[in-house]
Amino acid sequence: MVFQPTLHGAKVQYRMFKGADVWGPTMWFSKPDFNDGDLEDIANITLNAFSVVIEDYIDDTVIMGPSIAYDMRTSGGSVATSDIGTNAGESTGDPIPLHTAFVVTLYTGKRGRAHRGRNFWSGFTEVHVTNGLFSATLAADFMIGYSNLMTAASAAGWTFGVRSGQLDGELRDPAIITPITQVAYRNLIPGTQRRRTKRG
Repeated sequence: MVFQPTLHGAKVQYRMFKGADVWGPTMWFSKPDFNDGDLEDIANITLNAFSVVIEDYIDDTVIMGPSIAYDMRTSGGSVATSDIGTNAGESTGDPIPLHTAFVVTLYTGKRGRAHRGRNFWSGFTEVHVTNGLFSATLAADFMIGYSNLMTAASAAGWTFGVRSGQLDGELRDPAIITPITQVAYRNLIPGTQRRRTKRG
């Protein structure tokens, strides 16, 4: 696929590792005229926002971090890796499949799929799924992580958003990032995104 630049855009991959498997949600941020130092900052902010508040739910054989931030303004943009260390999950018990995910929906003030996003989180153990549902405590702590993220990103001049690459079926030039106004989970039923696993 041809590279599509994103206006003021940076992409951050919150990476998780277990053996040969590498996965984790992708998040988008915008900041006018950001530099390489800003890029490293948002990699650190993203990792730090979640690692401690979600570690109780993550399989203790899973490593969280480092996160990687990409300058998506040009095809040759810089890449920065978080430098605050990694963190391990602390949940013991049988792991559930990596394609089984806690799904978070990212809303903006605009209608349409182009202005709505999702994050898929996995790496949990069976302890946190009862009668086919994730625990309400898990969901609440993930929402704390997003609150941490939005507060810290804003303080550093970054806007957490949803990337939109199309308008009326046509590619935008460049793609845009629309600020997120609400982060929520629709329910506690595990979701899936099979194509996500085994990707760095």
